[in-house]
Amino acid sequence: MRRVQMGLTVCLLLGAAAALLLLPETAAAAAGTAVELCLSTLLPSLFPYFVLTELWVLLGAAGTLGRRAGRWMGPLFHLPGAAAPALLLGAIGGYPVGAQAVGRLYDQGALTRTEAEQTLLFCNNAGPAFVLGVVGGGLFGSPGLGAVLLAIHLGSAVLLGVFLRPEGRPRNSQARSDAPPVPFQTALPLAVRQAGSSFLSVCLFVVFFSVVSALLTALVPAPTAQSSLFALALGALELAGGTVRLAALSWPGPWVFAAAAGLLGFGGLCVQMQTQAILSRFGLSGRTFRRGKLLQGLLSAALALILAPLLPLPAVCWTGGPAALPAGLPWAAGAAALVLAWIFRPHAKNTLWKSRRKSAIMGPKEVLPCCFGKR
Repeated sequence: MRRVQMGLTVCLLLGAAAALLLLPETAAAAAGTAVELCLSTLLPSLFPYFVLTELWVLLGAAGTLGRRAGRWMGPLFHLPGAAAPALLLGAIGGYPVGAQAVGRLYDQGALTRTEAEQTLLFCNNAGPAFVLGVVGGGLFGSPGLGAVLLAIHLGSAVLLGVFLRPEGRPRNSQARSDAPPVPFQTALPLAVRQAGSSFLSVCLFVVFFSVVSALLTALVPAPTAQSSLFALALGALELAGGTVRLAALSWPGPWVFAAAAGLLGFGGLCVQMQTQAILSRFGLSGRTFRRGKLLQGLLSAALALILAPLLPLPAVCWTGGPAALPAGLPWAAGAAALVLAWIFRPHAKNTLWKSRRKSAIMGPKEVLPCCFGKR
């Protein structure tokens, strides 16, 4: 199995090298466009939030907010109030500011490793500027529809946070949220330096995935490059470019609306790699984050399908698609997403593992009564 995996890896790397040699102009143009995007869009919109995230923790504001937020973070998410700054910053700053906040809170000792991984399930989300401007205004020509998409996006994150919460509430978490604040004259240079490192990592991933998307588009046959499946695949690879391509889908408005919601919830592989790079600096695995984004994408698409008949969606990409949504499909999709979320609940997995371990020790005849609540 390892030889097959290594062979596939070598073939993939050789293919990538050949593509760069065959299409150097395409790769260079894509890289230049990505660098321009980083300087003109990401630098003014993302870098300040990275600095704010660092200052929030270093100056002690996160501890203050955590003490006040514990009243609702505990009952709602079974997490300490110290996780609230990550939820807030992730909602207003966009990808991957929420992950940066979680990593910094974990590094400062405000969150344990388990609490940090649990918070990553739902706190790292797309920013309002991107959803309202690029997706709402650019794709649908309506900031109002962008606001609905933002509500779906953040609502699905909160639903997952509630549905996937651990069994017990946190204990003795207040003492861990009171890290001593750093003086401002020390905190500001440290915050700018650390934020610059995170921002550089994000830009490098944007450049890399932009080149990959451009090469794939140039190498595949023209009918494939114009297909709906390829547009969705590029959206799953890189969020910004994928959402722009949704306008070319031969689908009715509700389907495009659901696809946009799903891609926003999933985030794209580029965003997930940006997040993984940030989390690795703090020693966090990010396994729960990847699972959470997949479930959030499914749930967001289902919620969008449910709300689509109530919205004034433009008849974008109407040709070639189905005339109407199949009866019951939105509710079935929503139910499927919730069932998947229930299957992947952390405490459900722990319970299953404990029952298997117990059955290995006691035997199947002895463990069955315990599983069904009999003594």
